[in-house]
Amino acid sequence: MSVMIDGFNLSLHKGTGIATYSRNLSYALSHLGHSVDVLYGERRSPRSLALMREIAFFDDNVGALPKWLRALGMGYRTLRSPLYRRPDAVPLTGTVEIRQFLDKLPFFDRLWNAPNIFSHAFMFNQLTGGMLRIKPPGGTSAMHWTSLVPARAIGVPNIYTVHDLIPLRLPYTTLDNKDKFYRMTQRIIKCADGIITVSDNSARDIISIFPEAEPKLRVTYQSSRIPAKLLMSPRSEIDRDVENLLPVKAGKYFLFFGSIEPKKNIGRLVEAFLAAHTDHKLIIVGAQAWKAEEELRLLNHANYLRWESSGTTMREDRRIVTVEYLTFSRLVSLIRCAKAVVFPSLYEGFGLPVLEALQCGTRVITSDTSSIPEVGGTLATYVDPYDIRDIKIALERLSLEERAGPVFAAAAHDFVRKFSVDAHAERLQAAYDAYGVRRPPARPVTQVLAPAGQAPALSEVAA
Repeated sequence: MSVMIDGFNLSLHKGTGIATYSRNLSYALSHLGHSVDVLYGERRSPRSLALMREIAFFDDNVGALPKWLRALGMGYRTLRSPLYRRPDAVPLTGTVEIRQFLDKLPFFDRLWNAPNIFSHAFMFNQLTGGMLRIKPPGGTSAMHWTSLVPARAIGVPNIYTVHDLIPLRLPYTTLDNKDKFYRMTQRIIKCADGIITVSDNSARDIISIFPEAEPKLRVTYQSSRIPAKLLMSPRSEIDRDVENLLPVKAGKYFLFFGSIEPKKNIGRLVEAFLAAHTDHKLIIVGAQAWKAEEELRLLNHANYLRWESSGTTMREDRRIVTVEYLTFSRLVSLIRCAKAVVFPSLYEGFGLPVLEALQCGTRVITSDTSSIPEVGGTLATYVDPYDIRDIKIALERLSLEERAGPVFAAAAHDFVRKFSVDAHAERLQAAYDAYGVRRPPARPVTQVLAPAGQAPALSEVAA
């Protein structure tokens, strides 16, 4: 018996916070002994040859069916939608070298693909108000949707993770059609056998707007998987790495990481930093999303350095450094060497950067709103995210302090045990028990570990 999770946010071509949640969920399920199937919606191979189907999963440039045949296939799938869609197994012959994708692949026992199934589900929901039906593979014991996808697997319990209701709580920070989002969420909650959320604050939001969700709702929080070897590297070594990577001095910078979008509150952070009396720098790591130009508009009026892979300097004054992308291992080093992580988000369903900073033994300046105090506990420095002066004062105060030492790191290590892989897995199984999805008998260890070449096994991950 296996649990199938969706790969809607696990695209090999991009990463999101929900993608991190999905990967961690796959490992938690394996940790509990469940077999894990992952359903993707990648394009279809023009040939049924196993090798071409494997290649199509990892690369779009596999060729295409004639337009008339693609249109015929889309029409057939649309007509069949009221019945169901059936995914096909992704053959992994070992021919395609997959190490390129190790940081994006979840744990899996089997991969499945139904071309364009997620866009098809949203289209079907908009046209009919209904849920796209999916025929899961034989032996599936439950379908766990990692976000709000208007689809339902036939014949098994359907569990949906609702991370937050930000499109309804802070509608001006997202591009969603709010009426469609409300109606789709309402439909999903009505059809769900179980609803999981990641914080008590999100649970309160869900119940206040959709009170019918309360009997089905369980809070599991999240976990963060940072390999122990990244946390145990000598401080002197990572200090040198960071100083060679960026024009900063270890321990003399504040760090923000995450997508650049309105709810992350980058505009106020930049304004507070420019007003602060500090000799520290500010590093912003993240890809620009919607309304990013508005959030970063102050950078056009301030001297700053935009760092690129070529090392090109665009300004002489290097107070603010922006980096669009770093590998996860480099990001962990950057977190460990920071004076503090600054995360003044207006609203979060969970607040993963706060947890990751504490796992690294680094101080955090963060918001006193939404779920964030649940994740930061008594260890974070809290600010009013709407008050630029409040953020400025916190930056100035922490810039005068020494970097967090062993005492703070030990306290943080004890606190984040609440969000460990084991703790998350047990809360997850408790929710599954309530939904009628029982924990399977223990599997041999060799079956519980990730398939060869995937991400680190749980034994290599810090608690």
